Amino acid sequence: MDPTIGAVRKVADFAVFHTQILDADGNASGTLPPFARDAGQLRAMYKLMALTRAYDKKAVALQRTGQLGTYASCLGQEAIGTAIGYALRDEDIFIPAYREYAAQFKRGVPMENVMLYWGGDERGMAYESGPALHDFPLSVPIGTHVPHAIGVGYALKLRGEPRVVLASCGDGATAPAGLGLSDLMYSINCKTPSSVTSPWNVGMIGWNPATTLAFGCRIDSRM
Repeated sequence: MDPTIGAVRKVADFAVFHTQILDADGNASGTLPPFARDAGQLRAMYKLMALTRAYDKKAVALQRTGQLGTYASCLGQEAIGTAIGYALRDEDIFIPAYREYAAQFKRGVPMENVMLYWGGDERGMAYESGPALHDFPLSVPIGTHVPHAIGVGYALKLRGEPRVVLASCGDGATAPAGLGLSDLMYSINCKTPSSVTSPWNVGMIGWNPATTLAFGCRIDSRM
């Protein structure tokens, strides 16, 4: 672009930051965050990730052999669900997408319940105990549950309850048609205790870098 041309003007200027706690050899890249200094919690988190991967492997095998209907694999995303599960408090509200099984397991959802759901039995999302009693069923449509999270957050604010609601969005949710900017802006303007997370992904039809960078971040507004 020729800056001397009057019609040319800068419309955006931003930076993308990369956080890495461990290097490729497993050594600390800097000061460890508080949660990483608790060896017992780290082992529990690793156990949950390993358990979720084993569950996922079995579910995929059942689906491939015709013993299970549709199933969304979480291979490679176990850490995301685990982090969500440990970040949320028992009294908080989780509105999951279709790959955050680790978070659901951490919040007390039995593995058989998730299997029931993917087998076509809606009773699999009827949670009976634990923190999951506050949670919503997992959402298969991309990003359609974000307005629900904003609404729940607004209700919590009106009631004066010191709780948060977190919605995880599935692959492709950062596309313009998937995640509504108006929903996020409403949450920010009304200062609702709502958070929206989405795994990073690109290569979508109509993908817009600026839009994806804006939506790919964690939107977090507190009371």
